[in-house]
Amino acid sequence: MNDNHQGLLSVVVPVFNEEKKLVSSLKKIENYFQKKRYLKEIIFVNDGSTDKTTTILEKFKTSLPIKVIFYKQNKGKGFAVKKGVLKM
Repeated sequence: MNDNHQGLLSVVVPVFNEEKKLVSSLKKIENYFQKKRYLKEIIFVNDGSTDKTTTILEKFKTSLPIKVIFYKQNKGKGFAVKKGVLKM
């Protein structure tokens, strides 16, 4: 496939209290997608985290096409994925 005609990719990532490992994961994602042209957006669904997960995600908005959905009560991974897909 020609690089100029690659499709776009949206990724939904549910997160819950990921403060300790989120920065290293975001750096890996950033490094990978800087080499690719097909990333449209990453939708992080913060499933009621009580730590600094949302703050960390907000900081990466300048270097990655990130959307953050947040709600206060943990509702589970399935609910989070559904919320993210509906925002695509």
